Amino acid sequence: MKLTGNNRLKDLSDEAVIARFKESGKPAVLGIIYQRYARLVFGLCLKYLKNVCNAEDETMAIFERLLSDLQKHNIQYFRGWLYKYSKNHCLMILRKRSPQMIEFIPEMIRSDMNDTEQGALEPSETTIQTLNTLLNKLKPEQQLCIRLYYLKQLSYNDVSTYTGFSLNEIRSHLQNGKRNLRINFNKYEEYSHEDNTF
Repeated sequence: MKLTGNNRLKDLSDEAVIARFKESGKPAVLGIIYQRYARLVFGLCLKYLKNVCNAEDETMAIFERLLSDLQKHNIQYFRGWLYKYSKNHCLMILRKRSPQMIEFIPEMIRSDMNDTEQGALEPSETTIQTLNTLLNKLKPEQQLCIRLYYLKQLSYNDVSTYTGFSLNEIRSHLQNGKRNLRINFNKYEEYSHEDNTF
């Protein structure tokens, strides 16, 4: 008996739904997978990105990418595959944001870097998570200035236009933010070796 309609698709396994999607190429078929996993993917994105709006955006981006990427893969166990796929997507986003943060806590970076195939060094997953945890602990104005100036690479004038802060205020927020990052990193080093809490 041929299954038709979304109500029938809901009774199929993930893998069977994906097989139907590959056969038909219809995005509506993949909507079943979205209904099943959107909340879980959002939770994972929120865990890594620490921001609701960013997590929502990247959840949508992940499901949009699935429309093409599912055609390229032979997936045996979809739930586990989707977890890794979503996690890698989030880490890729964080890696794009984090290289400029390296200068703030060089001690950690030197001891926790991965060699890439090209022979360069890049932050490990642990480093990226730690950097973002430390950044999120700063005062909002310090965090904002650091994100805009170092991660988005805006000029002082552009940061001023965006935030309304004077150039002296921006300079102060950047200096204090970098100092607080180092202080928080030292605390993190001490406590993480004791009980892995921060």
